[in-house]
Amino acid sequence: MSSELVYPSNDVLSHIMTVYSLALPPANWRVENNKINKGFAILLDDDRRIIVGPDPDPRYNKPNHETKVIEFAFHYPISLTRHGMNLDWVHRFADRINWIIPVGKAFVDNDRENGPNGVIWLKHSVNVSGGVSKNWLSSQLKLFIESMEMINRYHAAERESPLEEGQWI
Repeated sequence: MSSELVYPSNDVLSHIMTVYSLALPPANWRVENNKINKGFAILLDDDRRIIVGPDPDPRYNKPNHETKVIEFAFHYPISLTRHGMNLDWVHRFADRINWIIPVGKAFVDNDRENGPNGVIWLKHSVNVSGGVSKNWLSSQLKLFIESMEMINRYHAAERESPLEEGQWI
């Protein structure tokens, strides 16, 4: 049984990448190395890209030590609304999203590094301390994708959604 568990280690991300690479149908993703960070990317059938890497918080993952917490991350660019760049509206939208999604946390980043008007991040941290099963890891990814779908439906239902239209929706 212990050989089926994934434990914290320096190469835990490669083990997790293998778990997602070997997922059986009806998996709707493929996995590739990520050149930006130490992690990898999960590409969905519609070309949306989920970044998986070590949680950047040094309280959980100390530099040059084993990785205990991994993070799924996906961002939605923010559009300009008829109200202009109303960050209060964007923050309230993200807060409402947090009430409906099954896993993860949505938060606003108004830094223009990932989008011309900032982005709303959806992030989900997974702690592998003590070992986690491959089935549990797969279920966490499926729940993260379900959270993304709920955000898409919420965006479609909101008359003045601050999310920009595009392939990420």
